[in-house]
Amino acid sequence: DDITNILENSYIRLESLDLHSLLQASFSLSAGPLHRPIAMASFALNYYFADGFASTAPFKLTNIAIHAINGLLVFWLVRLILARRTQLAGKQKILGDINQKTSLLLAAIIALLWLVNPIQLTSVLYIVQRMTSLSALFTLLGLILYMKGRMQILAGHTQGRWMILLGIVGCGALGIFSKENAILLPVFMAVLEFLLFSTAQPWKSWKNQPLRAKYLISVGTITGFMLFVGYAVHYALPAYAIRHFSMLERLMTEGRILFYYLSLIFVPRLDQLGIYHDDIPISHSLVNPPTTILSLIGLVALLAVAIYYRKKYILLSLGILWFFAGHLLESTIIALEIAHEHRNYLPSLGVFFAITEVVNLASAKFKQRKWWLVLPILGISFASITYARAIQWSGDHHNLYEARHHPDSVGTQLGFASFLINRGKYEESIQVLRHAAELDPFEAGILINLEVAAATNGMEIDNLDHQEIIKRLVNYPTSATTVMALQNVVNCIFDKCAVLQPYYAEWLRTLIEKQSIGRSEKSNYYFMLGRTLLSQGKINPAIDAYRHSYELDANFIHPLFDLANLYIQLDMPDSAQLILAEIRRANDRVTHPRPHELASMEKKLADINQIRKKGSPP
Repeated sequence: DDITNILENSYIRLESLDLHSLLQASFSLSAGPLHRPIAMASFALNYYFADGFASTAPFKLTNIAIHAINGLLVFWLVRLILARRTQLAGKQKILGDINQKTSLLLAAIIALLWLVNPIQLTSVLYIVQRMTSLSALFTLLGLILYMKGRMQILAGHTQGRWMILLGIVGCGALGIFSKENAILLPVFMAVLEFLLFSTAQPWKSWKNQPLRAKYLISVGTITGFMLFVGYAVHYALPAYAIRHFSMLERLMTEGRILFYYLSLIFVPRLDQLGIYHDDIPISHSLVNPPTTILSLIGLVALLAVAIYYRKKYILLSLGILWFFAGHLLESTIIALEIAHEHRNYLPSLGVFFAITEVVNLASAKFKQRKWWLVLPILGISFASITYARAIQWSGDHHNLYEARHHPDSVGTQLGFASFLINRGKYEESIQVLRHAAELDPFEAGILINLEVAAATNGMEIDNLDHQEIIKRLVNYPTSATTVMALQNVVNCIFDKCAVLQPYYAEWLRTLIEKQSIGRSEKSNYYFMLGRTLLSQGKINPAIDAYRHSYELDANFIHPLFDLANLYIQLDMPDSAQLILAEIRRANDRVTHPRPHELASMEKKLADINQIRKKGSPP
C-alpha cells in the first residue's frame, strides 16, 4: 500500500506549497469513498519538507509523533472516564476503590500499555497506516469533548451540548477524512453513555414517559437500525465479487479473528505478529473449522458478561464493549481482507481497561497491593517485544523474518520474493513464487510476477505457466495483486522482460474480453496493451489501443500522453500538437489533471519545432 498510495502517486510529490497542488495531493487516493484527504495531504507535506523519498525517517517520525499525541489523548480520556467512575462509586456497588491519586497513575499506566503494545507497530512503522492513527487522533479528541461536555451537562451547564456537538461534527468529520473508521465515533460515545451516564438525564426520566411515546421511540429506533443494516449489506455485497469468500463466511471467520487479535494483544509473540494474516483458514460453516462456533459462543458470552456486570464492573464492561465497538466496521460485513493488526489500533484500548479492572478486583479481593505489579510487568514485556520487532523492521530483512514465521501466507511470500529479486536472487525468488502460487490457486498475479522474475533472469517462459495464467484470469476475479503484477510487466516490457511481449498481450486481451470488467478497468488494460504493442513495433494497433483506452475512460489521460510522445518520436509534430490540445481540454475537467507533465511535453515539442525551423531552408 505504501507503493501504490505514496511512492507511485505523482500528486504526492509537491514541488510548491500552493493550494491547487495540495488539493490535488489531498484527493489523489481512489481508495475509500471520501479519498482520505487529510492523511494524503500529510504525506504530501512530508514529501515537500523532507525533499522527497530519499529518507523514510521524516515519514516515520511523523507517524511516531502522531502515536505519541494519541497516547496523551488516551491518558486524558481515561482520566475523564475514571473520574466519572469515582462519581458513580458512591451510588452503585462498584468493587475496588480508585481514588483521585490512583486514577492519575492508572490512566498513565493504561496509556503506556496501549502505546507500547506490539500490535501497534504496523499502525506506526507502516507509513500508509497513518490513516489509521490520524483517524484515531480525531476520534479520541471527539470522545474527550463528549466526556467534558457530558460532565458539564451533569453540572447544569448548557455549553456542554456545544462541546458534544463539536466532538461529533468537527472531530468526526476530520476523522472520517483521515480514514472512514472514524464513523464509529458515535458508537464509542454510545458505549460511554450506556456505561457511565445511563442513570443520568435524559435516561432517568425514561420510565416516566407515556407508554405510547416509549412504543414509538422503540419502534422508530429498531426500524432505523434495520434500515441501516440493510443499506450496509447492500453497499458491501458488490465488493465480494473480487473475494474468494462470501459475506457469511467472512462474518463467521471474524469471530475467530477477534479472539486471535485478543491473543496477539494479551500474549504477543514475534512469530505470530505480521503484516499479513492471510494464512488463516476461512470458516465455511459453523463447524468447519470447529473453533468457529466456539468463538461465536465466546463472543456472545463476553457480550453477556459486559451487559450483566455493567454497573458492578464498569471498566471490565467498558473494555469488552469498546473492543467490540472498534471492530464493527472492519471486522464485520465489509469485504476487506480477513485480518490486519492495524485494525486494533483504537479497539485494543478496551483490552487494557479490562486488564486494569481484573487487577483492581484481585487487589481488592485478596487485599494485596502487589497485584498492581502485573501492569508494569506487562508494560516492560510489551515494550521489549515492540523494540525487538522494530529492530526487525529496520531494514528489508523483515521480509525474511515474516516469511519464516508465516510460511503459508501468500502476501508474506510475495514480500519475500520481492526481497530476493532486489538482491538479484531470481532463481530463489521463483521457488518462493511457485510456493505462493500453490498456496493461492486463484491468483494470477503470483504467476505473472514469477514470469517477470524468470524473464529478467533470461529464462525461457514456461508455456504451462502461461496457460495457467490465462485460466486464472478467465475463471477468477481480478484482484489488486493481479493489477500490480501487470503493472510490473508494463514497466519492463521494453527492456529486461521484453521476452514477455506476446504473452503479456494475450493476458491483457483475455482481461479485456471478460464481461465482468468495468469500463475504467478495461481502459487501464487497453493502456497497458498499447504499450506492449508499441514495444513490439506495432504502431497502428498501439495507437488504436491508446484511443480505446481514452474513449472508455475520459478521466484517464495517461494514454494521451503516450500518444503525444509517440507522435513526437515518429516526427509527426502536427499530430502531437493535436493530442496536446486534447490534453489541455481534458486537464480542465478531469479529477486529477497533469499540468506539470503537459508543460514538460509542450516544451519538448517546442524545442523540436525550433530545431526543425532552424534546419529548414530559407
